[in-house]
Amino acid sequence: MVMETNISQVRETNERRVLQEVFNAGPISRSQISRNLRLNKVTVSDIVASLINKKYLVETGFGTSSKSGGRKPTFVSFNKRLGNVAAFEMGYETLKYLLTSIEGKALYHQEFAVKSLGIRQRLAIIQKCFEEANRSQSVPVLGLAIAIHGIVDQNQVLYTPFVELEGLDLVYELETRLNVPVVLENEANLSAIYERDFENNNNVGNLVCISIHKGIGAGIIIKNQLYTGHHGEAGEIGQTTVYDPKVNDDNLPRTIESICSEDSMVNQIRQQKADFQLSRSDIVNMYRDGDAVTQKVINNACFYIANILYNTIVTLDPTRVSINSPLIRELPELLDQITNAVPHVTGERTKIDLIENVDDATLLGGCSKIIHHILDLRSGVLNFNGKKN
Repeated sequence: MVMETNISQVRETNERRVLQEVFNAGPISRSQISRNLRLNKVTVSDIVASLINKKYLVETGFGTSSKSGGRKPTFVSFNKRLGNVAAFEMGYETLKYLLTSIEGKALYHQEFAVKSLGIRQRLAIIQKCFEEANRSQSVPVLGLAIAIHGIVDQNQVLYTPFVELEGLDLVYELETRLNVPVVLENEANLSAIYERDFENNNNVGNLVCISIHKGIGAGIIIKNQLYTGHHGEAGEIGQTTVYDPKVNDDNLPRTIESICSEDSMVNQIRQQKADFQLSRSDIVNMYRDGDAVTQKVINNACFYIANILYNTIVTLDPTRVSINSPLIRELPELLDQITNAVPHVTGERTKIDLIENVDDATLLGGCSKIIHHILDLRSGVLNFNGKKN
């Protein structure tokens, strides 16, 4: 009985390895899979046949014969028509929606204004998007990912400041309605997953992605795996306290995100300019036009962001730190200002860059998470780089 169990486990492990190899390297021949994975050719052929039968793989053509002649090898590829996945980002003012193929290629994007809507109305929008995608697409939606601005642990929301959950179990509610798997994750963590799975050309095993939006959070990748801590609170760096008499008039500590999050910068400028209708675009233009108030607030925030980066680097020593910030994307010169203000202990500086796809990074990270889940593959083994268009 024990031997049968071990044989079954080895078979399942090898099946996952073959599926991963075809996803990342296909179209590929059975013989090349055998060489790459150092598996017996008969074993590979048997596994490929099983994966084709399960609709995960398809045969996609022939290669060229070897110099000695013989049969042309048959190539196999991952079945991109297996289905689609959807990701939603549940923000304070908006609900963002992205539909992608099972290979992570973006198919459809939409954004809803939800500031005045409760959680049940937001879930109704998600359900409507799911049903519409199933009607309009030729393949089904196989699963959903939900990005949460808050603390998530074991697929449960422990805390979110932006919407009252009314005691609802989001996973239970959605899985019951839609009959597909649903995964929840913190939005900064999903940005880090995006960096690892979509943009990590150098196969960096340790990286941090710092998201600067309404609040500030960090997604942490250590040895290619997402690190969330004991209760999902790792990366809540926006809650770091600051004791600085220049910003603490009442001598009480303030959180760092109350000083240098994007919302904090916008609100400070609105108050000092006595114009509460100013948008981010207005503020970008004012900064470029040399408005003294705007430049002072943003430059001061850059100083504190540099402090966040320095503390992150000396704590975790990542190979790379990426910043997810719509404001810095619109004012890219701020990245140099921040980078130059980061001290370094040794002679080697940690690479700091701006995330490539600020708009969809969180959503694409969610798609990667649910795709790994659907295919029953270990997080981080699939490479979506080159599959985005």
